[in-house]
Amino acid sequence: MGQRRRVRLLKDDPVARDDGHVGGLVPPPQLSPGLLVQPEQRLVADDDREVPDDRHVLRPGLDLHRPQRTRPGVGRLAVAAGSRRQDDADRARDSPPHAPHRSPWRDNCHMTGDDLVRAGGVFEDDALIARVNDALRGMWSRLAAVPRDDPFWSRTNHRTTWFKVHDHARACLDRDPSDAEARLALVGLAMRAGAFDGLDLLAEDATARDGAVHDLIAVTEWVWLQVGVDPGPTLERALLTVGGPALRRLSASGMRAAAAGLAFLDGASFAEAIGRDRWQLLLYALVDPPFDERARECLRDDASAVGDLMDEARWWATYRDTDVTGRLRELLVNAAPGSATSGRTAGTGGPPSPR
Repeated sequence: MGQRRRVRLLKDDPVARDDGHVGGLVPPPQLSPGLLVQPEQRLVADDDREVPDDRHVLRPGLDLHRPQRTRPGVGRLAVAAGSRRQDDADRARDSPPHAPHRSPWRDNCHMTGDDLVRAGGVFEDDALIARVNDALRGMWSRLAAVPRDDPFWSRTNHRTTWFKVHDHARACLDRDPSDAEARLALVGLAMRAGAFDGLDLLAEDATARDGAVHDLIAVTEWVWLQVGVDPGPTLERALLTVGGPALRRLSASGMRAAAAGLAFLDGASFAEAIGRDRWQLLLYALVDPPFDERARECLRDDASAVGDLMDEARWWATYRDTDVTGRLRELLVNAAPGSATSGRTAGTGGPPSPR
């Protein structure tokens, strides 16, 4: 039969362990012409089929010393050097010729992902969300326009991504603290991540722009509504950065956001500070039965709560695409006598009005 074929045995092979030739190319000493390999013995094989650890268990009845007829590129034993290179050449031969060249970075030169949308808050409005989306698009375009030989692209794949937009915006803001677009883009990226990281940036901006206080409360509310996490110490730190005197001055001028900030610093919860405590209770009562008892008491004691309840039903339909009509009817059974509910149905009309 000629010289015995040499095969590669794995570490779990008992023959390899006994010989001390683990992982080496050794002839199987217990094999003779015609002797069949046991199913548990494994060989390194070059095959397109997926098996654990990219190995194949040989079929019972396979004679190692008899040439095997196989189709080119399928089922060949990797006992000869260069078999994988030959497979690569076969694939290259079968691939479509003259594939169009694509730039390594222009595939991603346009902003990806959806724009931010309203969350149905009291302080957030369409204008704020539009400004944040414009800042995100602008920062994406600014990064895409940076020449690829700029040091910023060192050790990168030269593609514009949100991670790189964040780094670029941070660098731009460090160089020029008056770069409003970079600042608002960082706020928007934090909003996309459902984090309160942008509050400190808005608090710093409040020293130069009174409107930043409103944006601070509005962004806090947006993230709070989206992820359900209390802003806690992050908002407190941002409001302290703005300063009590500035908040009192703005509150005296009629800014509701500044008054909400002062209430939060005085110990009120965020829902209470922005006037959403009862609103929040009724909102959750429409989807969560454990809030029933407190919600029914509120509806019995205050006829105006029915208006809030109707607004919250529309909020679920408008901002969460959730029909709560059944729960609304159950809760309205306990409404205070004389409360006006005629002509108002859940899921109809526009978004709820701020309260």
